[in-house]
Amino acid sequence: MFQRLVLAALLGLAAQTAAAQTLAIPPRHEGPQTLGVVATREPVPVTCTDGRCTAFLGAFCLEEKVLPPDHGTAYRANRAGDVVLTATDASGKTRRLDSTETMSIFSHLGFNALKIVLKPEAVAAYGAMQLAVEVAERAAVLPVEEKVAVALDNRALATGAHRAVAESVFERAEERADAARLTADMINTLPERGDIPDALRRVLWERVIGPRSRVGVTPAGVEKARSMFNACNRTVDTSLRVTLRYCLEVRHNDVMRELNDEFWKMLGGV
Repeated sequence: MFQRLVLAALLGLAAQTAAAQTLAIPPRHEGPQTLGVVATREPVPVTCTDGRCTAFLGAFCLEEKVLPPDHGTAYRANRAGDVVLTATDASGKTRRLDSTETMSIFSHLGFNALKIVLKPEAVAAYGAMQLAVEVAERAAVLPVEEKVAVALDNRALATGAHRAVAESVFERAEERADAARLTADMINTLPERGDIPDALRRVLWERVIGPRSRVGVTPAGVEKARSMFNACNRTVDTSLRVTLRYCLEVRHNDVMRELNDEFWKMLGGV
C-alpha cells in the first residue's frame, strides 16, 4: 500500500514538473511563417501543360517559432519586384510583370519550396511568349491570410535582418546550397504529373548541369546533385508510383531543411 502511495506521489510530481516545463516554453505564434525565397541566378523557365503554367522555387523558413504553412498555403511577395514574371516575345523584347498581377504563390511540401501557378489571364495574355520567373536578392513572401497575426515588428525583423543573414546560408557557393539549386533546376524541366523515359531524363540532367558544372557552382555541389538524381532514377525504375519529379522534390526539401536548421542555429532561434 505504501509503495503504491509513493508511486502515485512520484507520478503526480512528474506530471506537475512536465506541466511547469510546458508553461515555461514560449508559445508558438500562429502564422503561418514568413518564408525567404532563394534568389535566382538565371530566370526559371515556366512549364505549361494543358493551359496550366507553373514553376518550382526553393524557399526557407525565416521564423522558427511561428507555425509552418500547410501544403498549398497562399503567399504574396513581400516587396514589389521580389518575384516577377518575365515574358519574352519573338523579337527578344522582354517585359517584367509583377507577381501580384500574374501569379499565385503557394507553399509546396512544407516551407522549403514554393509552387508558382500563373493566373489564367496571364496565360491568355502572355502564353505565346517565352515565360520565366525571377527572384530578387533578399526576397521573401508573406502569407495571404493569417490565423492569428504575427507582430509587424517580428515580420519586419524576419524579412530584414534575418533575411540578410540567410544569404550566407542558402545563396552561398556551398555543396548543399548548390545541390539544392541544381535539383530545383532539374525539377523545373519535368512534367507536374507522370514521368518521362530514362534516356530523356539523362539528357535533361546533362543539360541542367552542363553550364553550371564549370562556372559559379562548387564541384561538390554538382556531385551531390548528381547523387540525388541517380538515387531518384533508381527509385523510379523500381516503383510504379513515384515519379522522378516527386522524388527530387522530396530530396530537395531534405537538403533545404538541413540548411534551414543551420540558419536557425546561427540566429539562436528566430
